[in-house]
Amino acid sequence: SPAEQQPQQQQRPQFQQPVSLSDFFLQLDEYQPTIPDRVTQYYLERSGLEVADQRLLRLVSLAGQKFISDIVSDAMHHCRARQGGPAAKRASGGTPGAAAAGTASAAPGAAGAAGSAAAGGGGSSGQPGKRLTLTMEDLGPAFQECGINVQRPPYFT
Repeated sequence: SPAEQQPQQQQRPQFQQPVSLSDFFLQLDEYQPTIPDRVTQYYLERSGLEVADQRLLRLVSLAGQKFISDIVSDAMHHCRARQGGPAAKRASGGTPGAAAAGTASAAPGAAGAAGSAAAGGGGSSGQPGKRLTLTMEDLGPAFQECGINVQRPPYFT
């Protein structure tokens, strides 16, 4: 009946309004990225770029954090597909990096949750308590999707 459907409609989550760029930069002042500012500053200076604005450093750190999160999420997808678990069958219908991409870009601080779950910290792999191990066998295809070629040294083959 229509009266029963109305309470269900009120329980739906409300989506956040888009944040303006100036508001986003203000949020970066309070956000502490996983990659420390000093590490980001070192690599930017090594590349020839001097950055005085702390918020820009944090923005670059956040982009790096999202990039790493996407790679780990793809590697986890490859691991589950290789193991042939039930989670791989469910995930095969979607984009492998969609979960990390959606959480990492939503707001500062959200990418840490995606990265820690993808690292094998108790994600749902079909068997409760089973931990996944991140191996080069899984990382290789994930890196190739990003255009990064990783090869083992000849003495490991």
